[in-house]
Amino acid sequence: MLEPFSTDLPIAGRYRLKGPLEFYDPDEVPVPGKSPALKIAFDHLNENYTESLELPALAARCGMTEKSLRSSFKRILGVTPNECLIRIRVHHAMRMLAETDTPIKTIAETVGFYDHSNLTHQFTKAVGLSPSTYRDKHRARTFYRTLETISKVR
Repeated sequence: MLEPFSTDLPIAGRYRLKGPLEFYDPDEVPVPGKSPALKIAFDHLNENYTESLELPALAARCGMTEKSLRSSFKRILGVTPNECLIRIRVHHAMRMLAETDTPIKTIAETVGFYDHSNLTHQFTKAVGLSPSTYRDKHRARTFYRTLETISKVR
């Protein structure tokens, strides 16, 4: 399992998650001061992103009703708990695509999507590129940076 959100996520150029939750560091999430219960929920999702979302259990863990948990997520983060979980999974898929040669099907299973087509749909919706296109663009960008570095050394 990958580490929770980190600031060292390799991104291919301007490709980042679209819409709410365009963050990569849990410290940047506007939760702690506004709702300690929401911070507990977010941390739980971030640490257990490979598991399915059990909203009743998550709400109980936070001492909230399901309805209040959903409305707090929507009001403070701009997304539902399920959408937040999808964003976390896409974040980890981005990292694996950029850093490994792991097949997309395996990445989908590793980050908690039930199959590669669900990963492809959610990834494309969030990032604006298919997982394979994202990987190709990231590799091309890394290749050209390496060439630039080599030419500067000479």
